[in-house]
Amino acid sequence: MDSRHDVAVMRDDDKLKAQGEAIAKGAIAYLGGKVTIPNDTKTGGIIVENKPAPKPSKKTIAQMADEVIAQKHGNGHDNRRKSLGISAAEYEKVCAEVNRKSGVGSSKPAPSQLIIKKMISL
Repeated sequence: MDSRHDVAVMRDDDKLKAQGEAIAKGAIAYLGGKVTIPNDTKTGGIIVENKPAPKPSKKTIAQMADEVIAQKHGNGHDNRRKSLGISAAEYEKVCAEVNRKSGVGSSKPAPSQLIIKKMISL
């Protein structure tokens, strides 16, 4: 506290209550809840309703890899990971699955490579 005025404000119960309610409202709203304070004349005294925001349905690594192959999540690793809404560790699994499905880094050629080889040999 920098001044006597600050000390006086911090001793005022009404101001402390208002500050506490503001902090609580901000925290609950940040976490996806709906907030009103009991006996609050502005809101009619409705109790706090704290329901987290719904999470999108969980896709499998294979489903996400198929979407990446279909180019539904843009270019660049950072953009794709953000678009998928997954962690870096999960994104690594998706990359591995994309590589596996496309035959990258494998001694076994991908199906598209086999078709090209058959066409060349004709």
